[in-house]
Amino acid sequence: MRYGIKTYGMWKTSWWKDESKNVCHKSVNEYPDLDEETFKSVLNDELDVPDYVLTPENIKRNFGYSGNGAQISDACIERIIKYYSFRRDLHSKIIKTFIEDIASLPDASIVTMRFDLPPEGNNFSCEDASYDGGQIEAWIEVAVSES
Repeated sequence: MRYGIKTYGMWKTSWWKDESKNVCHKSVNEYPDLDEETFKSVLNDELDVPDYVLTPENIKRNFGYSGNGAQISDACIERIIKYYSFRRDLHSKIIKTFIEDIASLPDASIVTMRFDLPPEGNNFSCEDASYDGGQIEAWIEVAVSES
């Protein structure tokens, strides 16, 4: 089996040369023709899946707020946990669908699925509780085909 990943994001942001002007920015990352091991690795990196249990204590430690006197608000911790929980759940769903389910189907020529990335599962800000990153649209598309 061969795998492909494509991520897409469109954002409305201020232009770095003139912050009073908003511009649309589109980014697309594509990873075609991956073997299973590389697919899993790229998917993990693209979804930024944490390798630790999502607890307030672990969030503080992993974001540099543990033991140095700096504070992080409970609201920010909640946003971070929501963000990473979404991404971890999506990762699990994609692995189950594309490695376990689809790969076991006979004669699966090409299967492609798109998964939307909602703003709260695609960005967070600890400085501004209402920050949505200016996301207009974002998704990840995954494909599998026979070799």
